[in-house]
Amino acid sequence: MKVLKEIIRDHIEYRKQIFKLAKSDLAKTYRGSALRLVLGNY
Repeated sequence: MKVLKEIIRDHIEYRKQIFKLAKSDLAKTYRGSALRLVLGNY
């Protein structure tokens, strides 16, 4: 039972990290595409 709780706790932590990474990756993508729109296709 103790192991199961530990696995669940780890899973929740990993999920938080994955969402943070995905969020920053999306932000970078949108910032890049917005810059391309403003600057044109260089």
